[in-house]
Amino acid sequence: MTIDELTFRPFTREEQPKALDLLYRAFGDAVSDADREDEMLVLDHRSSHAAFDGNQMVGSLAAYGHDISVPGGEVPTAGTTWVAVAPTHRRRGILSRMMGAHLDEAREKGRAIAALWASEAAIYGRFGYGMAVEQHGIDIIAGPGLRWAATAPPQADRIRLLEVDEAADVIAPIYEAARARRGGMAARDRGWWKFQVLSTRKGAMGGAAWKRVAVAEIDGRDVAYAVYGTSEGQLDGLPDNTLHVIELVGVDAAAEASIWPFLCSHDLVGRVTAKRRPVDDALPLLVEESRRVRRHVSDALYVRILDVEAALTARAWSDSAAVTVEVHDSRFDDIDGTWRIEVAPEGASVQPTTESPDLRMDVRELGSLYLGGVSVSRLVHSGRIEVLEPSVVAPFDSALRPAEAPWAPEVW
Repeated sequence: MTIDELTFRPFTREEQPKALDLLYRAFGDAVSDADREDEMLVLDHRSSHAAFDGNQMVGSLAAYGHDISVPGGEVPTAGTTWVAVAPTHRRRGILSRMMGAHLDEAREKGRAIAALWASEAAIYGRFGYGMAVEQHGIDIIAGPGLRWAATAPPQADRIRLLEVDEAADVIAPIYEAARARRGGMAARDRGWWKFQVLSTRKGAMGGAAWKRVAVAEIDGRDVAYAVYGTSEGQLDGLPDNTLHVIELVGVDAAAEASIWPFLCSHDLVGRVTAKRRPVDDALPLLVEESRRVRRHVSDALYVRILDVEAALTARAWSDSAAVTVEVHDSRFDDIDGTWRIEVAPEGASVQPTTESPDLRMDVRELGSLYLGGVSVSRLVHSGRIEVLEPSVVAPFDSALRPAEAPWAPEVW
């Protein structure tokens, strides 16, 4: 069967469970009834794309209508998700057809960018997505040997514990304060809080057997929270539990530092782990022996630019720079071409131009640069950006770089 013999259309609300089953099968898992109910709450089937072989759904793709934080603001974003192709129908162009329709629809809706978490990083570059946010996975060797540095910010005055079903109104303002500091963080309504970080469905537990919320207070003000739980373990017949930090957010870096000692001092816990932390997290410098905090870097959020002018003028810039960039985009003719980009802390001007370019790059690399987590010089050194005028690299890097690294605290 060729791709022309398949039917492509959005899946209906009634067909949404089939799409979810296809997704879970593609990822080698099964969906529980409870998980299915939660998934249905947050996805709008009207922003979906599917492929059908007769009555059988063999491909799916959908979008969350997020706003993603960027330096100095936020930008309307198509959150690409639910991407799956049946193993019986691979290598027939199904994903390419669905992705093209998805990106066209996102542009029609005024989304300046699309963003996703990639199950396989190599897939999405060909559709213009560039790796824009990295993350640190952190493992902390806890116990009596873990001592906090004298220079660390003060610990919280008080910690109080909340059950997940009563936490959203308390911790949402803290999360919004963090979004104002860091790019890459998706806006959350009440339904999204329930679906993601405060959910007790299997996929949201982060390896923990239970989940609770700790809120840190300083001077009578809520300044940070941690969503966490533990899993049981033993070492040489002695208790050696793991405490899983599912999400830790503060109004500033000092606030986040104030809650770590509480998490690392639980009885019977020998290891504290956090799968997704920002790459500039101060934690390793908060302890006397930094080797007790082990880190590994991995890719996180990928960004696809859909409107060059709207995306680049929506974010703030740390410095002044003027650069002419030739962008290659095989899908969108209005992006493919040369752009004059003049930026300053006061604002930005982004216009098509016939000038000779200073830099040449694919739209994928423009997406990588967008949030400031990947530098121009890093892409130059890797051969992904061609430099025709070397003098523009340093100022463009300086202008792009935010005060704090972008962070994507949740997978969607």
